[in-house]
Amino acid sequence: MQTNEKKPPAPLIKITGLNDNLDFLGTPLHVQTEYLDLPEAHVSTQVFRQGRILLSRKAALPPGICPAQDSEPIRALMRSQHSDVLSEIAEKQKRLQARP
Repeated sequence: MQTNEKKPPAPLIKITGLNDNLDFLGTPLHVQTEYLDLPEAHVSTQVFRQGRILLSRKAALPPGICPAQDSEPIRALMRSQHSDVLSEIAEKQKRLQARP
């Protein structure tokens, strides 16, 4: 079966995602951050436990960022968002461990 629908264009640049595995009170978690350009360009961070999404964070690209010209601002946004989520998980773990 043929269709006249055109496929969306491939991304102009390849931006590698960020991945971390960590232990949260004995439970393994996987944190993944990636740049997605469809339907709208954004950075997405998700926290998984056994394949299920526990948390999802999405940030639109700031105005003026053009991935075709410079990918570093996107990489910086990815690193920042990924780091923020890891810090939130660590802080939550500390608070729970500190409970009497």
